[in-house]
Amino acid sequence: MYAYTNTGAPTFYVGAAPMTANNTASVALLEPEGGTCLGCVPTSGRQRANKGTAFFEFTSSTTGFVTLPGESRKAFFKGPVTWPAAPDGLYGLWVWTRVATSVSTAFADYTVLTTKLSPSSGGNGIAVSSDGRYGCELQTSGAAAGYVLCIAITSTGSTRFIALVKWHGNEMDGAWQYSSSSTTTDVFTAKRLVDGNGNYETVKSAMVASDPAMLRAVFEEHPRRLAARAE
Repeated sequence: MYAYTNTGAPTFYVGAAPMTANNTASVALLEPEGGTCLGCVPTSGRQRANKGTAFFEFTSSTTGFVTLPGESRKAFFKGPVTWPAAPDGLYGLWVWTRVATSVSTAFADYTVLTTKLSPSSGGNGIAVSSDGRYGCELQTSGAAAGYVLCIAITSTGSTRFIALVKWHGNEMDGAWQYSSSSTTTDVFTAKRLVDGNGNYETVKSAMVASDPAMLRAVFEEHPRRLAARAE
């Protein structure tokens, strides 16, 4: 763990501990010193001090709470590493696909998230579209910590859908509902095609040279096939 001393000097702590049956771990924070360095003569590695114990409480494989020495209990989560966890990390053009298995229907639409709003009570700031009808926010506390909450509304303010998803760089996947009172949850996926800086995130292959003769052959063949079926 990278940190600073009380004088402002940088340092780091290391430690390990077994997980208990109730998903907690008490990790002694050791502060090493010496060893290999840049542009100087290596020295023997040694332990400077034990800076206390960090107490971890895991609520899932990616979320939990940690109490560091001299600090209050804080929530933590495994966040995305390919994009900033801040709202602007969600900026860009997203294509969203929603599957409604109950009615054997799929819905697809897209939006461009361009603007940042202040955080909700459980998140770190909402990325919204220019028309204010789509918004997504990384949740940093509460039961949904580590997930992204996406909501779409109509022009009159009614809820179109609510989705709770995992964010993986340029992709999201999870579950969605028509509203917070809905009892049906279905599959939701999203893919970012253009990032917030206008860069395309898809592989763009070169255009294949057109072949008029090939296209004409298709036009000539299909009318004959259709006519034969109609007889």
